[in-house]
Amino acid sequence: MQLKTLLSVAAAGLLAALAAPGCSSDDSSDGATSHGVGSSCTSDADCTGYTNPKCISELYPTKNLILDPSDPSASAFEELVIPFNGGYCTNDLGDLTEDDIKNKSCTAGSCGDSGECYQPLAFLTEDDVNSLQGQLPYVNIKAFGDLGLCLEPCSSDSDCRTDDGYKCGVPLKGLLDFLGEEKTFCMIDKDYGYLLQGG
Repeated sequence: MQLKTLLSVAAAGLLAALAAPGCSSDDSSDGATSHGVGSSCTSDADCTGYTNPKCISELYPTKNLILDPSDPSASAFEELVIPFNGGYCTNDLGDLTEDDIKNKSCTAGSCGDSGECYQPLAFLTEDDVNSLQGQLPYVNIKAFGDLGLCLEPCSSDSDCRTDDGYKCGVPLKGLLDFLGEEKTFCMIDKDYGYLLQGG
C-alpha cells in the first residue's frame, strides 16, 4: 500500500511540474521561435537574435543619397519607398546617409540564423556600377550598392508571411532583376520597373 501511495504522489508531482509555468512545451517552442530577421514586429524590442536589431514598416533606400535634386528624374529615387507590412525585423541603418551605410550596414554572419545580409548591387562588377552611376548621375549609386540590409531569404512564397502580402522574389522587383539579380527574399510584391523609365 505504501508503494502504491508513493507512486501516486510521484505521478501527481510529475504532472504538476509539467503543468507549471515555464515548463510547458509551448514555452520552449516560444523560445525557439525567436523574432529574427523577417519576423513581424511593432517595436525594436520585438526583434532578437542578431546584431543591431530594428523594426521597420518602410524603407527609403535612396532618399538621402540624392546628388542632384534639381534633376527631374531624381524625385523618383528620392520618393522610392519599400513597404514592410506588419513590421519587419532587420538591422538599424539610421537615416541611410552615406555615413550610416558605411558604419551601420550588416555584414556576413550578423543577421542571425533566419537572415542574410543583402547588398543590392553585389552581383554587379565595379565597371557595371560605374556605368550605372553614369546613367543615373543624380543618385549615389555606389553608396546604394554598399547598403547592407538583413533580409529573410526564401525559395518559395510559402517561406514568407503571405498573410501580410510578402512573396518570395528579387528585392526591388522590375529593377534589380532587370539588371541581373537572382537572389530571392521575402518582400512585399511591388514592381519598381518604373525607375528604369526615369520615374
